[in-house]
Amino acid sequence: MTAMRPLMSIPMVMCRLDLDEDDVLILIEDRALAWAFDIAGRGARRRTIRVLTENVEDLEQSRKQPFADDEKEWRRVSGLIFPARSTIATCELARSLSCSRANAIRLIHQDHFRLAEGARIRRGPYGSPQIVTASAKEWLRKRRML
Repeated sequence: MTAMRPLMSIPMVMCRLDLDEDDVLILIEDRALAWAFDIAGRGARRRTIRVLTENVEDLEQSRKQPFADDEKEWRRVSGLIFPARSTIATCELARSLSCSRANAIRLIHQDHFRLAEGARIRRGPYGSPQIVTASAKEWLRKRRML
């Protein structure tokens, strides 16, 4: 994968594919962009959609992805998004989801992710608590737009 971030926002997808928002949403509904997620927290007024960068690149290059069963494909996709470690720092999570650290912290406060044992949310240096990676994967999988 050539992109630095595994997920991209709708405006970035629009820019990369030179499409408007409605066209991008149609591509998601038609599963041309099969790995799209709504990462908005509880109470959000709008969706916060992220699309797997690899899907956008494949569409951009007219590459077809072979069909794979969803479980096997999810393991591959989640491996692109999250590090192969048992915990992930909140700042890393924010980067993986292409969202702000404040949004990642808000999602923690809404109990979407499990903090690692002994981790605490605090301000300043070293204030990025460790999250159990499996809980982030589980949450994101449920947020997939089908």
